[in-house]
Amino acid sequence: MGTHAVLLGGVSVPERSVVAAGAVVAGGEFQPGSLIAGVPGKSKRSVEGKWFDRESEKTNTVLDPLTGARVEDAF
Repeated sequence: MGTHAVLLGGVSVPERSVVAAGAVVAGGEFQPGSLIAGVPGKSKRSVEGKWFDRESEKTNTVLDPLTGARVEDAF
């Protein structure tokens, strides 16, 4: 999920997909591995990369942009 992206009620984002910053996704069917962007959000192309091949299914560590501190188990 990109910054300021909006998913309206009932929208489902498939696995291995990316929603671009500022996208407004109001509905539609998307294939797994889609780059969803725009207003309204549409599938622009497929995405792939090492990010999707990681062992963990979620992100637990984030960096605080104000302090630069690393926050473990943030989610």
